[in-house]
Amino acid sequence: SLYLDSSGKLWAGTIESEVYLFDREADMFRRLDLIRKETENIPENYIWNFYEDYSGKIVSAASHGVFSWDPITLEVKDITYLPEILSSFRNNEIRYIFEESTDITWIGTWGKGLYQYQVKTGRWTNYQVEPWNPNSISNNDVNVIYKDRGGVIWIGTQEGLCMLDPARNLFKKYQNDPRDAGSLHFNFITSFCEDQKGRIWIGTYGGGISLFYPNEEKFLAYQRHAEDPGSLINNAIRAICEDHSGRLWI
Repeated sequence: SLYLDSSGKLWAGTIESEVYLFDREADMFRRLDLIRKETENIPENYIWNFYEDYSGKIVSAASHGVFSWDPITLEVKDITYLPEILSSFRNNEIRYIFEESTDITWIGTWGKGLYQYQVKTGRWTNYQVEPWNPNSISNNDVNVIYKDRGGVIWIGTQEGLCMLDPARNLFKKYQNDPRDAGSLHFNFITSFCEDQKGRIWIGTYGGGISLFYPNEEKFLAYQRHAEDPGSLINNAIRAICEDHSGRLWI
């Protein structure tokens, strides 16, 4: 996972229990220690995503829990201020956590779909595949959740892209259609990045990048081509991030 926080710090998480913070002055990444308790290191802890909460802390969803970082002191803690949310997810199930507001938190899981938690009321809403309902979520394996600048919630699953209408509990699905060159090019979604022009870059695991034009609802593919040295170096995309100068990091 890659994440650019509000102060311009670049955070990077790996599948080998490692978190890195980019040191701009030294032009290098600094490795940070990830712990659950004061003296307990966690092995094989996949770092799935980061986000900045409303208190300014950097929160990371990992395969063995959720962790909070102080961006100034770089102190890390096993999260304790969301016990209601975390108590049900302890067995490598959390893939993505996203705080939409001080009242609403979204959690993407592996196998249990999408959860919305309302802090004030304590209410949980779970969205899972309903075979009889064409407007349900496309898959119960949720890899990524994203809120664009227009307030739209996007969900990336193993079987396509979903746009959520929370007022009606409906999902609009975007999936690959081999007959349509302007459709989503690969269904296994791993990452989102909305650029300064309002376009959404969608990373996939095996199909490169699909660039989504919201107004036209069309997709443009960027993939690896062995004969083209200017193409992507790999079609398995884990994270996409745009810096303040408009450059994309992939």
